[in-house]
Amino acid sequence: MQQWKNVSDENLSVLLMFIDSISLSSFKRHLPLTAKYVTEQMNFTMFNGYNKVADNSFPNVMPLLTGKRVFNQQNDMPAELLDDVAATHLDHWPFIWKDFAANGYSTVFTEDTPDMGMFRLGAKGFLNKPLDYYYHNFWVMLGWQDYPQFQPTAPLCAGNKPRVKIQLDLVKSHLTKYSGKRQFIYSYWTELSHDQDYEVEKGDVFFRNFFREMHEGGYLNKTAVLFLSDHGHRSSLLTTTLIGLLEERMPFLGIYFPQWFYRQYPDIQLALKDNADHRLTSHFDTYETLRDILTSNYDGQQRNGVQRGQSQLYPIPANRTCATAGIPLFYCSCQQMKWNLINESSADSQQAANALVAAINTVLWQQYRGLCANFSLDTIVAAEQLLISSEDQFHWTTYRMTIVANPLKAKFQALIKKVNGSTFSLHSDVSRQDRYGSQSHCISDKVLKKMCICQ
Repeated sequence: MQQWKNVSDENLSVLLMFIDSISLSSFKRHLPLTAKYVTEQMNFTMFNGYNKVADNSFPNVMPLLTGKRVFNQQNDMPAELLDDVAATHLDHWPFIWKDFAANGYSTVFTEDTPDMGMFRLGAKGFLNKPLDYYYHNFWVMLGWQDYPQFQPTAPLCAGNKPRVKIQLDLVKSHLTKYSGKRQFIYSYWTELSHDQDYEVEKGDVFFRNFFREMHEGGYLNKTAVLFLSDHGHRSSLLTTTLIGLLEERMPFLGIYFPQWFYRQYPDIQLALKDNADHRLTSHFDTYETLRDILTSNYDGQQRNGVQRGQSQLYPIPANRTCATAGIPLFYCSCQQMKWNLINESSADSQQAANALVAAINTVLWQQYRGLCANFSLDTIVAAEQLLISSEDQFHWTTYRMTIVANPLKAKFQALIKKVNGSTFSLHSDVSRQDRYGSQSHCISDKVLKKMCICQ
């Protein structure tokens, strides 16, 4: 065993727990036992204005783990990690667990669906083991049907044990066995919530029991816990409504510090609460929060001034905008009430919808000529115009278009900008709003898989 350093008041362990595709509202609806325990018994700080920064899991989680943007989101928010993740191993990326390891922490990563893994689906993964404990092969083996002991006796089980509990037990084993050592534990649950967010209800008792056992056993007394999601649910019928659109863009985030920590740093508790209740925050900020925990930066000073990522441990400006927070306009929840429905049959609606289809076809043709089908417009589900009160309205108009395209009734949403009264062009990432499963099996590109339907 490596010589990991002892945990202390200045060097807390970190437990990072992700559940895929859960908004704050979904967290309260579908995990009521867990929500009640962590808020009432553990005093978790739950963030009301936590906004995603990209479409799906990978480009949302990477800013939290690296502080860098992956994939171009809009013209003024380009990618900062430029590797083709389908062709390049990611060992050289600046993952924050490397910094924790350099500071004497043991590092752990476990996720429950290796076939859809964060670093495996559409990505080449790692050439070498990236953390001290890397449970990828364990989960691959658990899914093999050749072993009678792994044959599920019920859905979501391996043998007679729920897989959600298997992963919680893995996390628990590290917290208990190495309770005196510094630890960075990164765990990710996909299976329960990826397809339908209400399925996560089946894990509610297990999550509640885990937190109760770890908290009441004192195993979190030197640990900061970040319990969160990457984004809300992306392909439910709710996304056709304003509330569903907001939920899809606003994942849940809860942050826990032990009570002695707040007694020692009361200003941090006040700042956390104010930021959670009244400020716009994102995964970039959570990265900076992790850096402050890593460096024991508890002196009340933001290290980054007015830069994109700001630690949630210190006051964040009230006048913050999505632009200054690094959140693309397409995903900005602050703008949701400023969209006006327009007639789907209007000339602008038709031109904007056709511009979206053309943009998708162009990028697929450029990258995967002959592999992906050419789309044609089927229907316009919704056409909305961004209402702005500035001189910008005389130069361009922004539309949010939701369309269905053939083949296979694929559903897409994106922003289209109309410039100089006549030119329509794509102005955002493209979001796929229906499940596409194996439709894009012929390509591995993490960005374009959601657009491609293989011929």
